[in-house]
Amino acid sequence: MDQEHIPTHSDPMGPGESSPPPGKTPPKRQAKRKGKALRKSSGRDPQNFTPEQKLLILDVWKRSGLSAPDFADLLGVTTSVLYNWRKRYEQEGPEGLFGKPKGPEPGSRIDSITRKAILLLKGDHPEYGCDRISQLLYRGPGLGVSPGAVSKVLKEEGFEAQSQPTKKHPDKPRRFERASPNQLWQSDLFTFTIKRHRHRVHVVAFMDDHSRFITGYGIASSPTSQFVLEVVRTAVGSYGMPEEILTDQGPQYHSWRGRTAFEKELKNMGIRHILSRPRHPQTLGKVERFWKSLWEECLGDALFTDVE
Repeated sequence: MDQEHIPTHSDPMGPGESSPPPGKTPPKRQAKRKGKALRKSSGRDPQNFTPEQKLLILDVWKRSGLSAPDFADLLGVTTSVLYNWRKRYEQEGPEGLFGKPKGPEPGSRIDSITRKAILLLKGDHPEYGCDRISQLLYRGPGLGVSPGAVSKVLKEEGFEAQSQPTKKHPDKPRRFERASPNQLWQSDLFTFTIKRHRHRVHVVAFMDDHSRFITGYGIASSPTSQFVLEVVRTAVGSYGMPEEILTDQGPQYHSWRGRTAFEKELKNMGIRHILSRPRHPQTLGKVERFWKSLWEECLGDALFTDVE
């Protein structure tokens, strides 16, 4: 009769292993992994990226708005790699993203066509800077070259960088307009020549600042104060008195020695006279614009027989 097999504590543990003491849970066994142990990746090798991939990465980084450390973690490279790519692109353009051979600097990697285009533009326009040459080449023949690469080509050809003096920015004109008619009139004189007779003619105008309406004008062979006075009297008689009249400091309107007939007349009428500052036509910008339109649309091409 076969003897019944009674399992012992050593059976499930395998040969050569002892059973745990009573009352204690045996430790969990870990399965042995075949092959080499897994290790954390140290990141991608920057040398494995093609120039096209580098260019695309720089564009995605710029659009993403992420910081260099965050974007580098996503890509699996170091921040120094990103900064290096960006610096080389800014200085040399797409050519800078190609791997540089070891040894002495071989010079710019600009192709001959782009190089000739740079030198041609600079030769025809010596005043053009690297930024403008780069923009013109991109917009015109579609040659993508950075300002840094343009600068490098010019230096190799013997061009020296010239620092341009900082130009003073002109003051922005301060615009004004009165709230209602007859608060302010502007007045100015304009001179042109009748081509057929070569005769100089003087025109004076008074313009309402609010409506741009010409309240009075006159034409004469001589720009005297009496001529201006006659026009302003006619304008006031037709449209009423303005509170103020703005003029330049021409002799028909103003004098440093006493008062002109024009100033005396305005005082008698109770009109305040305002003077623009010297060499600043922007103050009388509205009437100046009227003269420009009058010349371009009428006087410039017109043929007059005489002053009348």
